[in-house]
Amino acid sequence: MDHVNPKIDSLTSLRFFAAALIVVGHSGGLFGFPAVWPGGIATYQGITFFFVLSGFILTYVYPSIDNFSEYRRFLIARVARVWPAHFVTMILAFLLLPWVPVSLMIWQGKAAGILNFFLLHAWVPYAVSYFSFNAVSWSISVELFFYLNFGWLIRELRSTWAIKLGLSVLAAVVMMMIWHVSRAPEHTTDDFALSADGLIYISPLARSFEFVIGMCFASVYKRLRGSMVRMPTVLTATIIESIWRPWSSLKSCI
Repeated sequence: MDHVNPKIDSLTSLRFFAAALIVVGHSGGLFGFPAVWPGGIATYQGITFFFVLSGFILTYVYPSIDNFSEYRRFLIARVARVWPAHFVTMILAFLLLPWVPVSLMIWQGKAAGILNFFLLHAWVPYAVSYFSFNAVSWSISVELFFYLNFGWLIRELRSTWAIKLGLSVLAAVVMMMIWHVSRAPEHTTDDFALSADGLIYISPLARSFEFVIGMCFASVYKRLRGSMVRMPTVLTATIIESIWRPWSSLKSCI
């Protein structure tokens, strides 16, 4: 697993713009930003970008994981990068948000507290779990799901990418069907109710195809790197758009 790949500097600027898009999206109606952006600007695509980028970077840095020992080192390295900061913000959120309803505080102090500690809170499709404590940390919980599955996803990726991409898309479709059958709303103010937010937007299963697309993109890039050095900068926006349009269309059909 010890591989050295040249740094792709162009991705640094792309991270900045994606992060800015997310910040602006969360600031809707605040600080002078409009509650709804004109022209239907989808600020939430910044999240999609980071999930695709995560698959790309991990595949670029770890092109193979050959045994359990390498897989364990990979997991330890990834968790060490995200868990300490997550734990600190979790505690700060608990101490600084006294306005949380008592029923939520009781649940968060027990079940959700345990799930948060182990970064599993986004795996439960109820807002009382995935938005508990530090709400925005749900994306890190989704990333942990990707990390845990990376070992088998990266194995022989060059010859198995189509199967793995197909399985990830199927997982997203299944979550959409569960939402359809459950007749849950797209959004809900009930923290203990199902919604499309929990079953699709935040669900690690539903978001996995974005991560796998990033992995496939990295595999292609590494093969074409000699003749297409600028490919990440030129094509990333196109890839994000190609991901989200079918996703939105499929969701509306269901």
